[in-house]
Amino acid sequence: MSAGGTKRGTGARLRPVRLPLVWLIRSVLACVAVTVLARLLGGGTVTPLPQLAVFLPYAALAAVVAVLGALILRTWPGALAGAVLLAVSVLLLVPRFVPDPELVAEGGRPAGDRLRVMTANVLEGGADPKKFVATVRQEAPDLLAVEELTPEAVRRLDAAGLARAFPHRVLRPESGVRGMGLYSRLPLRDAGLLAEPSTFPMPWAVVKLPAGPVRVQAVHTYPPLPLAEGRWSDDLAALARQSRATSGRQVMLGDFNATLDHGPFREVLGAGLADVHDVLGSGIVRTWPSGLPLAHLDHVLIGANLGGSGKEDAKRGGITAAAVHQRSIPGSDHLAVVADLRVH
Repeated sequence: MSAGGTKRGTGARLRPVRLPLVWLIRSVLACVAVTVLARLLGGGTVTPLPQLAVFLPYAALAAVVAVLGALILRTWPGALAGAVLLAVSVLLLVPRFVPDPELVAEGGRPAGDRLRVMTANVLEGGADPKKFVATVRQEAPDLLAVEELTPEAVRRLDAAGLARAFPHRVLRPESGVRGMGLYSRLPLRDAGLLAEPSTFPMPWAVVKLPAGPVRVQAVHTYPPLPLAEGRWSDDLAALARQSRATSGRQVMLGDFNATLDHGPFREVLGAGLADVHDVLGSGIVRTWPSGLPLAHLDHVLIGANLGGSGKEDAKRGGITAAAVHQRSIPGSDHLAVVADLRVH
């Protein structure tokens, strides 16, 4: 059979399904376009922008499939539109795969004091206390932030051995999702709750290391639910204000209910902080929900407010990142995040 005959045969086989496939590709591209637009608009504070922006990494994958399908079907406008959307998505995502040499602990920097921190959401106190404490012991953090900490969870965790491992603490347990706690192996020089107005009480403490003091802020913001996006963005704005008001080294860690694709979260980073996953070039990170993670809601941020802005302050702030990983917590809907830091 000639080449022309082969092409005609292929076209004949595709013809009955071509139109439905073309419409499927158009539908996929429309979804990708809406998601990319939500991200370009800042992943802002009006539904559905915050909810859609979370799916940017998946929109990029969908764009790849749509472009390939359009090329196979020779739908050139679709292929071109998909290529443009893919290019925009890649430009937004590629920086997450590139480590920041000025904030990574290696590369000729002084060794610094080691500081390991961990954040875990215990789902209204429902995480298995014995397994949780066993995980914490394995990870051996110096500081532990616990979100959704209930009074009963405090008792059960202490009975399982958390009190012996962390003799210093700032606790504000409450029923439901509101409670929080900050546990420390190291003595606390100062401690309290976030002074800025916020939905949930957010404990903080200052630990003194040989290299100097570090302010550690535990975080749990309200989620960006429809009709409640203002509470979410207000909580993140409060954290940005706190960062600007804090001079010297600082760490923020917890459940931010936000990703790098949300404008209000990027404003927090712009207040002199850097995301440890981003610093280390970890790529597409997912911490929620724990069974099939889709979104990166749990973060460890490092930096300082030194009169500059964003990463420039973080780079001069005396804290660098050495490693970061996630851990499953039985009974929780979030993965825990553990970060190894160096304080210079």
